[in-house]
Amino acid sequence: HEGGDWCDRIPRVGVPGERSEWSCAYRSGKRLGSSLHEEKANARTGSYPTNLTNFGEHFEFFSREPENNWMHDWNHVMVRYCDGGSFSGTSRKRVRAEGKAKGEVTLYFRGKAVSGAIMTDMLSKRGLAEATDVVVAGSSAGGLGVMMQGDDWTAALTTHARMQDRLPPRVVLLIDSGFFPAYQAHNVKCRYKERMAAVFKLHKPSSTTLRKCRKANPIEPWLCMFGSRLLPHIQTEYFAYLSAFDSWGIPRVLCADSEAEINKLGGAFRHEVLASFRASDGAHVNGIYIDPCRHHTKCWSHMQVDGDSPQSAFYKWYHGRSEQR
Repeated sequence: HEGGDWCDRIPRVGVPGERSEWSCAYRSGKRLGSSLHEEKANARTGSYPTNLTNFGEHFEFFSREPENNWMHDWNHVMVRYCDGGSFSGTSRKRVRAEGKAKGEVTLYFRGKAVSGAIMTDMLSKRGLAEATDVVVAGSSAGGLGVMMQGDDWTAALTTHARMQDRLPPRVVLLIDSGFFPAYQAHNVKCRYKERMAAVFKLHKPSSTTLRKCRKANPIEPWLCMFGSRLLPHIQTEYFAYLSAFDSWGIPRVLCADSEAEINKLGGAFRHEVLASFRASDGAHVNGIYIDPCRHHTKCWSHMQVDGDSPQSAFYKWYHGRSEQR
């Protein structure tokens, strides 16, 4: 599941310092708002190739190189991110708004329907129904989407297998940099907590995991847009790979260059992650890898903590060779 921030409002941003991509109308004219703009964006920037072999240069768990990825000979699928709501929106609202170019565009907030259509297509036409092992992965906003929708993927795969008199596959979730602290900065460039509340209101996300989370947070259900509130309600076994000093989060969540403030946020982040990790369902032994380096995704095989890269730690966890959770 691809990432790419979230859109929390319909009109274009009007306050200096706010980011254009926060507007759903603006995103509709970009590759993060419609696959119609895929080829134009790739030709202009040379980034985000649709060929997954080349995409492995960006996100190494797509790599076909054995030394970079122990899943190099698996089938790989990239789920494009076009809805701005982490693949989870269920709003029936259909809005006409001024697009990036002149003229109006129609906006939809139905990421959940997109996710469901992809599940159906993969199971009925792409051979996913015959899989024995499935890793549902996501990075950044896609990682949040996997936390939200992972149990629904597991349910769909299990139900389909049983209908076909097959053994259900093993399904695990791989969450890459999709966990950010529920922090509210005063700087107009951030206001992350406020923004995620707006995303929740606009997109109306829904899933099995979200319903459980909302029940546990009835007064402020929008807090379920944060990984710390979601992890305890996920039933599928998962492995999370995170940076304590995420290079996307520092300028967009903290908005401070002070070393003391950054270290304080990093400490709070570790506490928040580990507390929610320990509160997770005890039916599975989940895994977590936190490194102290400043990056955002894209460090699958090069980073090492106690001699293990994220890739090798995931391998050991997946095959039951890790002595620690």
